[in-house]
Amino acid sequence: ICVGDVLELNCDERVPADCVLLRICGQSEDVSESVFVRTDQLDGETDWKVRRAVNATRKLDHDVDVVYCGGSVYAEKPHKEIYDFTGNFYAANGDVEPLTLENTLWMNTVVASGTVICMVVYTGLETRAVLNTSQPGSKIGTLDLEVNFMSKLLFMLLIGFSFTLACLRGFYPNFGIYFLRYFLLLAYMIPLAMRVNLDLARVVYSYFMQHDEARMPGCLVRSSNLPEELGRVDYLLSDKTGTLTQNDMEMKKLHIGLALFGSENEGELATIAQAAFGGDGGAPSRRIDPSSVDVAPYLSEEAAGRRANPQRRMQNAVRDALLAIAIAHNVTPAEEHGQRTMQASSPDEIALVKFVESVGIVLLDRTQGAIRLRTPTGNEVVYEILYEFPFTSEAKRMGIIVRESHSRQIEFYVKGADSIMAKIVKYNDWLDEECGNLARDGLRTLVYGKRTLDEETFRTFEDMWTEARTQRHNRK
Repeated sequence: ICVGDVLELNCDERVPADCVLLRICGQSEDVSESVFVRTDQLDGETDWKVRRAVNATRKLDHDVDVVYCGGSVYAEKPHKEIYDFTGNFYAANGDVEPLTLENTLWMNTVVASGTVICMVVYTGLETRAVLNTSQPGSKIGTLDLEVNFMSKLLFMLLIGFSFTLACLRGFYPNFGIYFLRYFLLLAYMIPLAMRVNLDLARVVYSYFMQHDEARMPGCLVRSSNLPEELGRVDYLLSDKTGTLTQNDMEMKKLHIGLALFGSENEGELATIAQAAFGGDGGAPSRRIDPSSVDVAPYLSEEAAGRRANPQRRMQNAVRDALLAIAIAHNVTPAEEHGQRTMQASSPDEIALVKFVESVGIVLLDRTQGAIRLRTPTGNEVVYEILYEFPFTSEAKRMGIIVRESHSRQIEFYVKGADSIMAKIVKYNDWLDEECGNLARDGLRTLVYGKRTLDEETFRTFEDMWTEARTQRHNRK
């Protein structure tokens, strides 16, 4: 495999080199051009990652046209950062398309869905996997260190005693011979059998640990070098998600500033949501008069005491919050064996989408260019995806700009860690406090934000974004 080769990889095949994703086989322009990859052998994360094909090659009529499209790829010089990539795709007609991390397939990742066509950009020692490979250090137990120290000390004492006895006998021409004799006579000071006995004891320890079904069921001893070190453990440090838990996420609480809803209030939240979307029309049997829904039990004292209509404010806040959860994600509905499933890069995303579906907002379809939802009143709403900003470990947030097909209104949704979002959202006096309360309950917190953009602001951003994305250097 050489740089510039075009490869076709099937589902569950490992990527042999660092590549740029050109096309997903058998899919047309109107179908979502995204694929999921498993990166656990590269970064240790079990969550699937979303990768998207280059737009220029995605629009070709047939898969084989990728080889004859006449395009070229510029890739930055190799480096170790696996969460960053800068490149450009130059089409035959002169158009330039920026390439980012979501267009890449790194070596040692596995294609988790579909069949893909990709082009090799790095091979061998220049791949991210090889650049991040380091020689692991050997592990030595504390007992081995103590035995080594005592062996060295006894050896020094042996030399000292042998030299002293040889000196007491006198410095004769055969002084060296007598020193060697004393050295051999006193060599029993170093217990050589202790090493052998220690290794035999470790084998016995390992055997009893692996076969002790009463106190250690399912124990698997992978190495017999360090069993005695378990008795010296004072602290055990481990990550939580997927290691100490089953990585099965569930939406527990939703705080919208005015009120806090728990999983036990899903029925009431669904009623408020149906009333909030009641002005959108829909089937008469599914419409609820917004003024008939009592929201007072869920309002905080501060919100209930304000002069503005708390009922309408509550419904608007619920509507905005549920739409933000239903739009800002990378979940794709799919059909497997006649059953509806969801594909996403993280179980968090699926849990959030299932939560909004439980209160009436159903994700019907998602492509690279649009999201189709069904509201609690039965209406179908289509949001055109204008720009998407995927989550990165550096930014700790993701964003999406959409345009509602009916009203043509442009909305910018952002979600991310509370520590990051608190710096970019409008100041309020409850965000930090409520995030802290949820964290103390042992819950993972996620903050959503929304901004409505007018056409002029969006066009200004679009021009600056397009210019910045096509730069080869200092793109960030």
